[in-house]
Amino acid sequence: LNAEAIRIAAAVPGVTGLPAFTVSGGVTSVRQGETLSEAVRRADMALYAAKGQGRDRICVADPNDTLQDMQRRAS
Repeated sequence: LNAEAIRIAAAVPGVTGLPAFTVSGGVTSVRQGETLSEAVRRADMALYAAKGQGRDRICVADPNDTLQDMQRRAS
């Protein structure tokens, strides 16, 4: 499943075997030559962007963005 499909399924009571709930998430792809730690940091920043924009949304970190680009936009 992709992140958006998980978010949508969570909103429907009983689909997950649980009551309906909201999901916020941040996703990205790992760039060639990038460490996993760097990719997770960018996904984490996208998660905080999703939370900052309200509940129940997925934000995708642009794989061309540097951590500095994302931090600048977040402030």
